[in-house]
Amino acid sequence: MVEPAVAISEKEAPSEPDAAEKKTNFKSKFAKLAQQKTTTSSLSINELTKEIAKTKEELAAEEYTSDSRETYSESEFIAAWKTLAERIRDSGNEGSSIVYAAMITRTPDLSTNFQIDLAVDNKSQTEELMDHRTEIHDYLRKSLNNGGIEVTFRVEKDQKKRKAYTDEEKFSRMLEINPSLLRLKNELSLDFI
Repeated sequence: MVEPAVAISEKEAPSEPDAAEKKTNFKSKFAKLAQQKTTTSSLSINELTKEIAKTKEELAAEEYTSDSRETYSESEFIAAWKTLAERIRDSGNEGSSIVYAAMITRTPDLSTNFQIDLAVDNKSQTEELMDHRTEIHDYLRKSLNNGGIEVTFRVEKDQKKRKAYTDEEKFSRMLEINPSLLRLKNELSLDFI
């Protein structure tokens, strides 16, 4: 048995696009890409020459150069140091309370060649100060107009601040404050230590 031939119309038959159609499809896709807007930044002469109002701090920062080596008094340094400590405390950043406590507990030692040495109580304070070192240097150098300022930190255990725990330690501390207590102890024959 012979199967009848089924006629397929031209609309149903899949046909390969010819070269002309491929070329027009490519051109239309390329035209669509060219029409898409891309964001690019451009400079304008008006924007570059426009005057911008600047704060006093910004103007001072522009005038500052790292080659400046202006001298400053100890009182000027202490004023800048306290302002910086308060600024760090008010920032509310992580570790700012530790840095503030370390900065106000002891007065930094000013030495030659604009070297500043700050004694701290423990390694934790040293680490937090090192994390804020750039901020400390920037502020001090700009406010005192001296690019040679260098701050160093060292751990110094203060024996005077050590808490007295035993009776002997407590009595020794009391004797440092009032030496006449020893005479009182001897006269009353107190034997608690």
